Amino acid sequence: MDLQGREETFTGPVRAACRAAGIGSLLHIRRAADGRLPENTATFTAAVDQICRAWLDARLPEPARTGHHALFLSGPTAIALALGARLANVQPDRWTIYNYDGASSTYEPFPRSRQL
Repeated sequence: MDLQGREETFTGPVRAACRAAGIGSLLHIRRAADGRLPENTATFTAAVDQICRAWLDARLPEPARTGHHALFLSGPTAIALALGARLANVQPDRWTIYNYDGASSTYEPFPRSRQL
């Protein structure tokens, strides 16, 4: 989810992480307008609704629907969305959340924690 409009600085490292992790399908969700998203409840709610709709409407192969999922973050709103989705998911072991490491310009999986 490139919600902060980072374009190639987002997609390049995401594609590299997908290749390294053997991820075969990529659903790229990005912001259409320029500028950064406001960090508020209205933005959070709208983003959740639109992302859920995009996921349901996407033409993905069956393994992409039933297999393991990964979520790549871009900005604080995306982090909140990803963590909310992971905590609310009835199958949390089917999701891996990736966060951008600016020092290495790569995406790294969030550390797994069984304690909430």
